[in-house]
Amino acid sequence: MGAFERCPELTSITIPSSVTTIGQAVLQYCPKLTSITIPSTVTTLGQWVFYQDVSLNTVIFEPECQITTISGSVFEGCTSLSNIDIPSSVTSIGNSAFSESGLTSITIPASVIDICGNAFYQNTSLTTVTFEADSSLNSIGYSAFQSCNALSEITFTSSTIPSTISNNTFPP
Repeated sequence: MGAFERCPELTSITIPSSVTTIGQAVLQYCPKLTSITIPSTVTTLGQWVFYQDVSLNTVIFEPECQITTISGSVFEGCTSLSNIDIPSSVTSIGNSAFSESGLTSITIPASVIDICGNAFYQNTSLTTVTFEADSSLNSIGYSAFQSCNALSEITFTSSTIPSTISNNTFPP
């Protein structure tokens, strides 16, 4: 069980700059948490950190962020999260990292090498996906953008097309 898991009245939390790891499930199921600022000292976000935090609408990564992986299910079910700026330090987006969230558009930084399966699955409000130019993107996993039924624009450049795009990656 996470340290602040299932705190039904928690609306905000300040993470001190001495923190380097936000562990697995630490803030999951906090239905009134609305915003979080991730200090630049944090290098690891464990799985399910903000899982099902339905009111979370603002996530700010401080400049000089060192996070390399958005772990599995970190923002899954964050239905109020309509926008997020993924730090340029991120190289991997984990399984179901943003599944069933409220994202309306997303820009994948050039630093991202792998997008794992179901990463953005069932984002019913997601309309636009942009892959930055000069991308390091190697693969997009199974069903990564599946059931994103509002998705109307996907922007690749010739330098961003990955070598592997798995089955059912995008909606039909």
